[in-house]
Amino acid sequence: MFKINGEDLQVVVKEMTSGARKARLGEKFAFIKVEGQYVTFSFNGEDLQVERKVKVEVLSPLDVATTMGELSLKVDVVPKDEEITVQLDGSLLLLKWGRTSKVACEILPQTTPTITIPEVKEVVTGVLPHAHQANNVN
Repeated sequence: MFKINGEDLQVVVKEMTSGARKARLGEKFAFIKVEGQYVTFSFNGEDLQVERKVKVEVLSPLDVATTMGELSLKVDVVPKDEEITVQLDGSLLLLKWGRTSKVACEILPQTTPTITIPEVKEVVTGVLPHAHQANNVN
Protein backbone atom coordinates (compact mmCIF):
# COMPACT_ATOMS: atom_id res chain seq x y z
CA MET A 1 0.00 0.00 0.00
CA PHE A 2 1.25 3.49 -0.81
CA LYS A 3 0.16 7.09 -1.24
CA ILE A 4 0.85 9.13 -4.37
CA ASN A 5 -0.33 12.44 -5.82
CA GLY A 6 -3.12 11.88 -8.39
CA GLU A 7 -1.38 13.84 -11.13
CA ASP A 8 1.90 11.94 -10.58
CA LEU A 9 0.02 8.64 -10.83
CA GLN A 10 -1.70 9.73 -14.04
CA VAL A 11 1.59 10.83 -15.64
CA VAL A 12 3.37 7.56 -14.81
CA VAL A 13 0.51 5.37 -16.03
CA LYS A 14 0.11 7.43 -19.21
CA GLU A 15 3.84 7.09 -19.97
CA MET A 16 3.72 3.33 -19.34
CA THR A 17 0.62 2.89 -21.49
CA SER A 18 2.15 4.90 -24.31
CA GLY A 19 5.41 2.92 -24.09
CA ALA A 20 3.60 -0.43 -24.13
CA ARG A 21 1.55 0.67 -27.15
CA LYS A 22 4.69 1.78 -29.03
CA ALA A 23 6.38 -1.54 -28.19
CA ARG A 24 3.38 -3.27 -29.80
CA LEU A 25 3.00 -5.78 -27.03
CA GLY A 26 0.09 -8.20 -27.40
CA GLU A 27 -0.93 -8.79 -23.79
CA LYS A 28 -0.10 -5.71 -21.79
CA PHE A 29 0.29 -6.42 -18.10
CA ALA A 30 1.15 -3.61 -15.70
CA PHE A 31 3.17 -4.67 -12.67
CA ILE A 32 3.18 -2.59 -9.50
CA LYS A 33 5.68 -3.35 -6.75
CA VAL A 34 6.57 -1.44 -3.59
CA GLU A 35 10.21 -1.65 -2.50
CA GLY A 36 11.80 0.53 0.16
CA GLN A 37 10.61 4.11 -0.39
CA TYR A 38 9.65 3.52 -4.02
CA VAL A 39 6.89 2.04 -6.10
CA THR A 40 7.93 0.49 -9.40
CA PHE A 41 5.54 0.43 -12.34
CA SER A 42 6.68 -1.92 -15.11
CA PHE A 43 5.70 -3.91 -18.17
CA ASN A 44 7.60 -6.40 -20.29
CA GLY A 45 7.65 -8.23 -23.62
CA GLU A 46 9.79 -11.01 -25.05
CA ASP A 47 12.83 -8.79 -25.56
CA LEU A 48 11.91 -5.71 -23.56
CA GLN A 49 11.31 -4.68 -19.97
CA VAL A 50 10.45 -1.13 -18.96
CA GLU A 51 10.12 0.16 -15.43
CA ARG A 52 9.55 3.48 -13.77
CA LYS A 53 10.35 4.09 -10.09
CA VAL A 54 8.57 6.80 -8.13
CA LYS A 55 9.34 7.87 -4.58
CA VAL A 56 6.12 7.61 -2.55
CA GLU A 57 4.84 7.33 0.99
CA VAL A 58 4.99 3.57 1.54
CA LEU A 59 2.49 2.13 4.02
CA SER A 60 3.00 -1.61 3.41
CA PRO A 61 4.45 -4.04 0.84
CA LEU A 62 2.59 -4.53 -2.44
CA ASP A 63 3.32 -6.67 -5.51
CA VAL A 64 0.43 -6.95 -7.99
CA ALA A 65 -0.37 -7.09 -11.68
CA THR A 66 -3.32 -5.85 -13.68
CA THR A 67 -3.91 -5.13 -17.34
CA MET A 68 -2.51 -1.91 -18.75
CA GLY A 69 -5.93 -0.99 -20.18
CA GLU A 70 -7.75 -1.42 -16.89
CA LEU A 71 -5.13 0.52 -14.93
CA SER A 72 -5.15 3.35 -17.48
CA LEU A 73 -8.95 3.57 -17.51
CA LYS A 74 -9.22 3.67 -13.72
CA VAL A 75 -6.31 6.08 -13.15
CA ASP A 76 -7.81 8.53 -15.66
CA VAL A 77 -10.75 9.19 -13.30
CA VAL A 78 -8.76 9.96 -10.13
CA PRO A 79 -8.50 13.67 -9.29
CA LYS A 80 -5.16 15.30 -10.09
CA ASP A 81 -5.08 17.41 -6.95
CA GLU A 82 -5.77 14.66 -4.40
CA GLU A 83 -3.51 12.22 -2.61
CA ILE A 84 -4.38 8.72 -3.82
CA THR A 85 -4.01 5.68 -1.56
CA VAL A 86 -3.29 2.53 -3.57
CA GLN A 87 -4.07 -0.65 -1.65
CA LEU A 88 -5.00 -4.28 -2.10
CA ASP A 89 -8.47 -5.43 -1.03
CA GLY A 90 -8.91 -9.15 -1.77
CA SER A 91 -8.72 -9.53 -5.56
CA LEU A 92 -9.03 -5.79 -6.20
CA LEU A 93 -6.52 -2.95 -6.33
CA LEU A 94 -8.26 0.08 -4.82
CA LEU A 95 -7.43 3.67 -5.70
CA LYS A 96 -8.92 5.74 -2.86
CA TRP A 97 -9.12 9.47 -2.17
CA GLY A 98 -11.14 11.76 0.05
CA ARG A 99 -13.43 10.21 2.62
CA THR A 100 -15.29 7.63 0.53
CA SER A 101 -14.25 7.97 -3.14
CA LYS A 102 -12.57 5.00 -4.80
CA VAL A 103 -12.21 3.00 -8.00
CA ALA A 104 -11.10 -0.61 -8.25
CA CYS A 105 -8.93 -2.58 -10.70
CA GLU A 106 -9.08 -6.33 -10.95
CA ILE A 107 -5.72 -7.91 -10.28
CA LEU A 108 -4.09 -10.83 -12.06
CA PRO A 109 -2.29 -13.81 -10.49
CA GLN A 110 1.08 -12.70 -11.94
CA THR A 111 3.74 -10.94 -9.90
CA THR A 112 6.51 -8.64 -11.04
CA PRO A 113 8.96 -10.48 -13.30
CA THR A 114 12.59 -10.23 -12.32
CA ILE A 115 14.96 -8.41 -14.62
CA THR A 116 17.81 -10.58 -15.86
CA ILE A 117 20.84 -8.47 -16.69
CA PRO A 118 23.19 -10.28 -19.07
CA GLU A 119 26.82 -10.81 -18.09
CA VAL A 120 29.29 -8.36 -19.64
CA LYS A 121 31.25 -10.23 -22.32
CA GLU A 122 33.34 -7.41 -23.78
CA VAL A 123 34.23 -3.87 -22.79
CA VAL A 124 35.31 -1.22 -25.28
CA THR A 125 36.93 2.00 -24.10
CA GLY A 126 38.45 4.89 -25.97
CA VAL A 127 37.98 8.44 -27.17
CA LEU A 128 35.80 9.27 -30.11
CA PRO A 129 37.64 10.96 -32.98
CA HIS A 130 37.35 14.74 -32.86
CA ALA A 131 35.72 14.61 -29.41
CA HIS A 132 38.45 16.80 -27.93
CA GLN A 133 37.92 19.42 -30.66
CA ALA A 134 34.22 19.84 -29.81
CA ASN A 135 35.15 21.14 -26.35
CA ASN A 136 37.20 24.02 -27.84
CA VAL A 137 34.36 25.59 -29.84
CA ASN A 138 33.76 29.28 -28.94
